[in-house]
Amino acid sequence: MPGVTEKELKVLVDSGVVSPMIDFRRKFSDADSVLRYLRPMVGLSEVHPHYLPTQKSGRWSTTGPPLPNFSVECISPSCPHTGWHVAGSTETCWSLRDLVVPRPNEWFLKFDWDAIEAKIAAAESGDQEDLQLFDSGADIHVVTMCKMFGLPMPPNIVDPHRSPECYQWRQELGWGGKDDWRRVGSKTCRFSLAYAIGASGIHEAKGAQELSRLAGVDHKGLEAIAQKYLDSKPKLVAWKYRTFEKIMKTGESRTFLGRRKRLFIAENERQRWLAYRRPGDSCKQGLNHLAQGSVADIMNLTINSIKRLWPCSRLGYQSHDGLLTVWPTSVQPWPSIREIVEQTWRINGYPVKLTATWSRVNSDGTKEELF
Repeated sequence: MPGVTEKELKVLVDSGVVSPMIDFRRKFSDADSVLRYLRPMVGLSEVHPHYLPTQKSGRWSTTGPPLPNFSVECISPSCPHTGWHVAGSTETCWSLRDLVVPRPNEWFLKFDWDAIEAKIAAAESGDQEDLQLFDSGADIHVVTMCKMFGLPMPPNIVDPHRSPECYQWRQELGWGGKDDWRRVGSKTCRFSLAYAIGASGIHEAKGAQELSRLAGVDHKGLEAIAQKYLDSKPKLVAWKYRTFEKIMKTGESRTFLGRRKRLFIAENERQRWLAYRRPGDSCKQGLNHLAQGSVADIMNLTINSIKRLWPCSRLGYQSHDGLLTVWPTSVQPWPSIREIVEQTWRINGYPVKLTATWSRVNSDGTKEELF
């Protein structure tokens, strides 16, 4: 099957085609994705990436090697666990990303913001309830799930999975824990539909295939789940259409900090909007700019603040909603650095408190979670 892309293989699998050749090809694709990053590193004792601020969103590109593309999937042949899983960064369970470690007398500090795009969407759309749920530490995916599917709300929305007062609720729902397909559906919809045009955006979600398997639904079934989510979020939908209208009038989109993206709207797209209120590619690009561009703005300002306060720190790489920085062992910015990274931003008049997960990698390659 020469020339068949990974996306085409996925379409064949999703359509029910069963063939050992497809399995072999997918395994080859997985192996090749690892080797294409490893080959250029053979014989090197150090890597010196290049950073290019060339992405449309404003994010940085890292090349030579592209460290953000290194997978966290365990590829250790001696790992006792089977199947796909995130590596534990141990001697027997490690990923491609674990091959890059600090120099002697240096260490890595890494953070990833929690649901930052979802928080921005909640603020932009005026969804105060979601913002309060984020701030309270509630399991927002369970709350949203209950609204989507018309289910009773658990007595304890912070820990519905283990709290004694939710025992009866769990029994009545036949609860499957955090991996219950209804909660997975809520979570997948939230992260894939916040800035998507419509319910079909669910198919672009990373977890779409897994949700389809858990829920036992086909292509149309996934869109039905997505539509339930959108129906439960009228403020989100209304904000999107206000944004589409603004994009069509101005031909541009701006992040909440004011960074502009010019949009070149085709005449047929403009006519389709005027006649049917049907958004097209320009509207999708505008929404993406509001999401990814806003995160990039916050990230760039955060990087500048860290460098200003700790000039000895160095940029490791930026990955989506996270950042890896390099530090001499004599400098310990933790935990004061949290004030910079987890600050509150005012978006559309609402205070949005950022939170993050943190970890460090020591010079011997060992990893520690920070709390």
